[in-house]
Amino acid sequence: IERRLESGASLGFGLGVAHEDSAIAVVPMLPNPMQSLNVDARYRVPLAQGANNVEYRQGLESAEASVEAALAEWDAARDALARQAADLYFSAALTHARLQNASAAIERAERLRAFVLRNIRLGVLEEKDRLQAEAQLRARRTEQRALQALWDSQRIALNRLMERDWDSAFEPRVEAPPPIEAAFDLAALEAQALEHSPDLRREQARLRLANAAIERVRDAIRDRLDLVFSLGGRHVRGDTAAFGSVSETEGVAGVQLEYRAA
Repeated sequence: IERRLESGASLGFGLGVAHEDSAIAVVPMLPNPMQSLNVDARYRVPLAQGANNVEYRQGLESAEASVEAALAEWDAARDALARQAADLYFSAALTHARLQNASAAIERAERLRAFVLRNIRLGVLEEKDRLQAEAQLRARRTEQRALQALWDSQRIALNRLMERDWDSAFEPRVEAPPPIEAAFDLAALEAQALEHSPDLRREQARLRLANAAIERVRDAIRDRLDLVFSLGGRHVRGDTAAFGSVSETEGVAGVQLEYRAA
């Protein structure tokens, strides 16, 4: 049984039980049959490859970077939805203003037609002038119907984005922005964008993932040099042809330096 510690070292325990029973006793002094029990504890400290538990630390770094990338993707989706709502709102405001202008244009076209009809009765204008006025009025009404259909579709889309009833009525308002010199500090806006940009956060997370992968590969190609401390016990019991029953117990300890070239 072995367990890797957060520091990179590992702690292991071993238990070995053996029973030997040979048909022929070659050496009379050795027990036959023989039961042996070996118990060991080992503490391994990596000095080169695996030092400071690079794989574990960079695994944590990769996991945190992946979470940050996912959060950045979520913020980017929110920003995209907000931009969609803003673009749709200002487009709807423009359509609403054009619809009001179309209504005013219809009123003017109706007044023009009435003016032309009066002047025809007075003999000042001719029939072609009436036809032109009628055509202009029909064009203004056609334009109004098209703008009304566009406004209805934009209003429904905005209501759905705002989780309101699809046919809820509202009137968009767009206030004139303040002068640029008084409203915007470009340096502050740039710093704010750099700090909160989901795209930049996502790329920074990808950079952290790449650096973590590089560190793991660099560690994997290093030579292996381990310092191993061991402590254990040995117990042997059996019967010998020369001395009769034997039972021995002793403790063992050791320090090893293990090297393996990459």
